[in-house]
Amino acid sequence: MLNLIHENRDLNDVDRVHYLIEKLNGKALAVCSGISPGADNYRIIWQALVDKFQDTCLLANTY
Repeated sequence: MLNLIHENRDLNDVDRVHYLIEKLNGKALAVCSGISPGADNYRIIWQALVDKFQDTCLLANTY
C-alpha cells in the first residue's frame, strides 16, 4: 500500500485518498469513516491508519 499509493509520485492527494479508501475494509475503514475523503484530509486519514495499525514491536521482530 505504501508504494502503490502513499509514495506514488504520479498520484495527487485526491487520487491517493480515493484509492486508499477503496482498498480499505473492516477496522481500517472504520478508523477513517468519520473523515471526509477529500484531498485536504488524505494526510489525516493516512496518519490515523498509521497510528492505529503500525506495530513497531511486531515490525522489529519480523526483521
